[in-house]
Amino acid sequence: MNHARRILLALRRPAIAAGFGALLSLAYAPAGRGWVVWLWMIPLLAVIWTTSGKRPGWRGFGLGWTAGVAFFLCNLSWLATVSWIAQVVLAGFMACYFGLWGAFAATAGNPWRPRDDGGPVSNHSGRAWLASFACAAVWCGTEWLRGNLFGGFGWNGLGVALHGNLLISQAADIAGVTGLAFLPVFVQCV
Repeated sequence: MNHARRILLALRRPAIAAGFGALLSLAYAPAGRGWVVWLWMIPLLAVIWTTSGKRPGWRGFGLGWTAGVAFFLCNLSWLATVSWIAQVVLAGFMACYFGLWGAFAATAGNPWRPRDDGGPVSNHSGRAWLASFACAAVWCGTEWLRGNLFGGFGWNGLGVALHGNLLISQAADIAGVTGLAFLPVFVQCV
């Protein structure tokens, strides 16, 4: 029984990441629940920012990748009518960009990470604002990479889910659709 409990506890973080990655798919067609884009990342950030132990970057990558796989499996469900193997492989590959962001968020983008000199974590709010800004910028960067590297696959970035919000979506002519993703990520990180 003790062994089963340890397994369940070990799977808790990846299950949260997968669940909220899948939740993000509701922000896009056919569900079209754009408000999800403002909330889905908060539990993911909680599990990434509270990782402890050695190699937090790899743990953050794994949690981000897991959320990305769940998102893309739901988001690319149409591809299964052609080839379910292609759906799984493409979802796994596209999730690597979520993973890159997760690795950053678990290390340099973590406002609660221990200081390099071993001192206590500062409660200075400037660190939290800077980490939030950096996490949002890196998210936009990974979306841009996803849309431009290896033939590009900019399928359903966070900015696309904001199409129903006229006030925000009009900023796409200045920042682009990828730039629109900055605001919801920044808000959730704060």
